Amino acid sequence: MPKAHLIPVGNRSGEAPSNGMEVAVSVLAEFFKGSETQMGIFAPRDHLVALFPDYGVAHKAERNLLAAGFPESEVIAVPGEDVVNLVKEHARHVGLGALVMQQLSREFETEEVYADHDFKLASRGAGYLAVHAPSELKKQQVWKLIEPANPIVARYYSIGGVEHLKGET
Repeated sequence: MPKAHLIPVGNRSGEAPSNGMEVAVSVLAEFFKGSETQMGIFAPRDHLVALFPDYGVAHKAERNLLAAGFPESEVIAVPGEDVVNLVKEHARHVGLGALVMQQLSREFETEEVYADHDFKLASRGAGYLAVHAPSELKKQQVWKLIEPANPIVARYYSIGGVEHLKGET
């Protein structure tokens, strides 16, 4: 079943906001639950992320992971449009300190450069896959299952930094 790409956010009882305005958050923001940034820089720790030529390929990789026993709560594939929405959503909430850190990251050619690259691919229709992989064993299992789908880019974010699995050196 395809996932909805915007999730209404209500109060604790799940009701829509009472002010008559609908608030929405991307499924990626919900998936990462705010843990996708560190000091304003995109770095979803303990996640393997990959971009594919289109959503169909990313969705097939997601189905392969689910068929192999990965929990649905730890795997998500979305169209590039959702990545674009997440970036825009994040930009609305970022402060001056985060902007400075993002620019420094670009200057040193670290995580923010990768996020910019992902944004460009997503804007052109790439499919995006993210998988929670909190251990080396899980990361290896995920990579073994998605590598045959030939991602354009794949990287793993850990406390030690970013490991480039494909597409960037």
